Amino acid sequence: MFMNDDIDSLYGKSPELFPKTIAIAMDGNRRWTKKHGLKEIEGHRVSIENMKAAISRAGELGVKSITFWVFSTENFRRDKEFLDAIFTLAREYLESGKYFSEIESRGGKIGIIGDVSLFPKDIAEKVMEYVRKSNPKEHKIDVNFAFGYGGRDEILRAVRKMIQDDISKTEVTEQKFSQYLDLKENIDLLIRTGGRTRTSGLLPWQATYAELYFTETLCPDFNVKEFEKAVLYFTSCVRNFGR
Repeated sequence: MFMNDDIDSLYGKSPELFPKTIAIAMDGNRRWTKKHGLKEIEGHRVSIENMKAAISRAGELGVKSITFWVFSTENFRRDKEFLDAIFTLAREYLESGKYFSEIESRGGKIGIIGDVSLFPKDIAEKVMEYVRKSNPKEHKIDVNFAFGYGGRDEILRAVRKMIQDDISKTEVTEQKFSQYLDLKENIDLLIRTGGRTRTSGLLPWQATYAELYFTETLCPDFNVKEFEKAVLYFTSCVRNFGR
């Protein structure tokens, strides 16, 4: 395994070893908050801020697309107090707009996957407004936020769209089906923070051949150095794709 100090040197010599598409399941926010004796939502705030550094580093390492699983379909089952706090946090970031401007200044083009309509109308409309307007001066990396996302839900929505478009049985191929999914490209590296060793339905179709990296690090502590560890793990993997 390469040390973190060697990552730039390795990328300079062998950029083909590095992932082009990454997805991150951001787990452990509430456990981190409890551990530090803070208000329940503060772990999410720290994680959101950490994303910016990960986006910049990913762009430097040739990553073309990075997806952050921010809120799942299952998360809507949590208690009203937690949901209200999440919605308040979302409105705070959406109203100021500074966060998304910073991402664009780092070359990130903002995208959304999932069913954002599950959120309150004002949040859903503002999110989609940012997506429509996202146009960084120097487009280096696609930055996707998974809002109201569930893997099974994504597949069911794709099937419903195909039925609505009257796609015939003979037209249904892997390539065709992929075009109906929220995220069109395959994932090279799937990272999950927080110590759970499962994907919990994050991009089940796109991550079929992804390398999986599980870390005990809680999401608010998942900084650039931790991100580099995951990327370096990927460079050590042998990828045969069943051949």
